[in-house]
Amino acid sequence: MGSVYMRSQLINRVTSGVVAALLLLTNVLLPASPAFASTHNQGGNEDHKYTICHRGDAVKNPYQSTPVDYHSIVKHSGHDDHDGPVATTQVVAQELKDNHQKWGDIIPAIPAEDGHAAYPGQNLTAEGLAILANDCEVPSGVVDMPQPPVVDPCNPLATPAVSNVAWGEYADTDEYHWTLESDGSLTATAEYGYHFELKNGDYVDSVNFTLPTDDGRLCDAEQVTVPTELVTDELCGKNNPNYLTDSLDAVEHVTYVVNADRSVTVTADTGYTLNVNGVVVGSTYTYVAPAEMLCNATSAEPEFVDNCGVLNDYYIVKDTDHVAYYNGQTKLVAGEENYVTDASKVTVDAQVTDENYVLVGDAPYEFQFTNERCAPNVELDVNAKCKGTDTKIIANVENTTDSEQAYLVMVRDASGVLKKRVVVVAAHDSTRTTFKVDGDGSFTVKIFAYDQATHTRGDLLAKKHVNTECTVVYEDTFTPEIYKINQDGQILSTGTFDIEVCQPRLALMQTEGPNGCTTYEDVMLGTDGMWFENNVAYTENVPTTVTITETKAPVGCTAATMPWVFNWNYNYESYQLFNRNNMPSGSWDTADHSNVFNLTNQCDEGGKGGSGGEETPKPTHKPTVVKTVTPSETLANTGTSTNGILAIAVAMLLASIGFAVSPRLGRTDA
Repeated sequence: MGSVYMRSQLINRVTSGVVAALLLLTNVLLPASPAFASTHNQGGNEDHKYTICHRGDAVKNPYQSTPVDYHSIVKHSGHDDHDGPVATTQVVAQELKDNHQKWGDIIPAIPAEDGHAAYPGQNLTAEGLAILANDCEVPSGVVDMPQPPVVDPCNPLATPAVSNVAWGEYADTDEYHWTLESDGSLTATAEYGYHFELKNGDYVDSVNFTLPTDDGRLCDAEQVTVPTELVTDELCGKNNPNYLTDSLDAVEHVTYVVNADRSVTVTADTGYTLNVNGVVVGSTYTYVAPAEMLCNATSAEPEFVDNCGVLNDYYIVKDTDHVAYYNGQTKLVAGEENYVTDASKVTVDAQVTDENYVLVGDAPYEFQFTNERCAPNVELDVNAKCKGTDTKIIANVENTTDSEQAYLVMVRDASGVLKKRVVVVAAHDSTRTTFKVDGDGSFTVKIFAYDQATHTRGDLLAKKHVNTECTVVYEDTFTPEIYKINQDGQILSTGTFDIEVCQPRLALMQTEGPNGCTTYEDVMLGTDGMWFENNVAYTENVPTTVTITETKAPVGCTAATMPWVFNWNYNYESYQLFNRNNMPSGSWDTADHSNVFNLTNQCDEGGKGGSGGEETPKPTHKPTVVKTVTPSETLANTGTSTNGILAIAVAMLLASIGFAVSPRLGRTDA
């Protein structure tokens, strides 16, 4: 239909200025005018409030009646800066919003009073004044489509049919006015701020009506009145809604047909003519099909979970009827956690899954995930390593959080000498940092949270102490005491053993046999534990491994199926004992460095291994010839493989090298 009609905004601004000037003069002369009186004047309120129409963002409620003080109007970025045209109707507000333009506040003129200057007001056009007087409520601006009256008298039977159709009486209203065009058509034009709504939901400012064709009705035809409108079944979806034809079924002398496009055509029987809403329309009339109305499917905002770091950031879409959600081309499963891999913006779009529905809601949904650091936490492990008489403090820093962390590592000795270093550790990762310190002593290692942006230290997260003895020279010699006992701890005097003593470092130095091992056969340990000290020739302060194989069990005892193996190395404070499967089988006490090593057998209750639990004198039995064995001979005596021997030799070689570099003790306390 006709073109869009809009009035000039310039007229509004000029009108606003003129009216504002008049109002200012009126307020000066007659300050008690009720239309613009402040709440101070109306109620004697000493807060000096003035009621304005403050602009909002809602089309259906463009303004809110708001009492404000004078300062909030005239200050910088105050209500006076909320300029823009008047949203005279909801339709105008929608047009302004579609054009990304804000409407302005409506502010009454304020006289000079209470020590402040006069204020001329804002947007005080006729429409603005009307809205201000109406408690800031605006009309919808939507006008029902007018229907111009048509006069079409019947044609007499005695004369040929002639066109006698004409426009009936029509009158202008406050919302629109009529214009008779030169071609005989009639145009309805909406006044400023008003619009006509079409059946498809669109708005127009003017509508042109063409004079209908004479229906050719003869004056003797009997009129049949049919309904002006048909009601629908109000169903939504494709090809919905449809007309209900019950009202036509009740009309005599007519037939009707429902067309494929959902329109309905009514035909009068011969000799009858149709009357619709007081107007004779001829022998046929078609009710235009109702506008298709799809059902609404409302999208739901996903749940975005932005934890610290990025390892546990995810989002979940909700189970919504007739709606599917997508991230790019990937369809998302409702209720499933979708994890992100970095601090990125995630966009979730929505689509209807049924052609009978149209999507409503705020989709697409966007969310910016962050990589903010988690609350700092750390695990600290501290060791000391000797190199000659120098000491190195080694701090292993493990980040136990879900984000990268910066830590300040500090080492301080008893005298207060401080060393510090900043380390950055990835989430759930660790790093090792080393500090070289002078001499021995008690050192304290502390880890603090650290802000790299401000270079400031945060909370203390962990603290450990380490005592070093790298410059101490030990004069005593480690010598094991070996006892054969039963399950009750009683010392046994019987049983024989093959004992192999290996010091592979000496083999490398060519001070012993080819593998540095010596085997003692058919050894009886006795009960005083002194067999090793009295019978074994070995070099002191050298990493040593001893393998003991039981060749004959004590009386009443079950023979051991595997040999006992133990070793010592002067680089370590605690001395661990291991069997052939490299499983711990005992240890020397770390407090007093006890050197007792017990070889335990399961014995019956009667024999108790033949000793009765009493100590016996030192055995006079001497081991058979002490000999240096080759690797193949060692294999035969110990029951191990050549590869096992070589593995032990390599391990002892590495240990001996470590001993050569740092032969003193480093002790760590948590």
